[in-house]
Amino acid sequence: MSISGKKVKVVAVLGFGGLTVGAFLLLSAHLRAGSAYRLEREALDATLLTAQVLDERASRFLEEVQQNWEQIYTALPGGYGEIMVRFDLEPSVAHYLRIVSEPLPQFCWLWPPANRRSWELAEAKRETIPRATDGVAHVSPEGDLVMVQPNENQVMFFIEEPGGLRETGYVNPNARGENSP
Repeated sequence: MSISGKKVKVVAVLGFGGLTVGAFLLLSAHLRAGSAYRLEREALDATLLTAQVLDERASRFLEEVQQNWEQIYTALPGGYGEIMVRFDLEPSVAHYLRIVSEPLPQFCWLWPPANRRSWELAEAKRETIPRATDGVAHVSPEGDLVMVQPNENQVMFFIEEPGGLRETGYVNPNARGENSP
């Protein structure tokens, strides 16, 4: 065997070894990403709210809050709407409900670029899912208002308006300081 033939074999073996190591490192990174995504998905899914149409009791509570509680902020668009825009979602009640009540998609093992959008959605969920004392996002029958109660003395409303998604917060004036912002 000539020297050039030996060089070709050495280069081929080194190239194959390099490809093998590269593939192993890529696969290892993909497996770690899949595992991290699974943990993130489980943690976020545990915080999801259940969307329910306002029942009579919730409707009465909504009226009481609007009439008797202190409005502490209102914004159009608010922070939640701005987060939706950042993730290419139109600020709306429907998209808000999608974020706070639908689980994240499964990790895509066959097409890694698809996971980028899933990670972005996970970030949006992490920033937008409020706590709710009852675990429910109460939705008006018309689908243009959502009421969430983060604690017994605070209520958040998300109202779809022509200019976007209005966010309004109320606090129970009789409990100022207790579980209030």
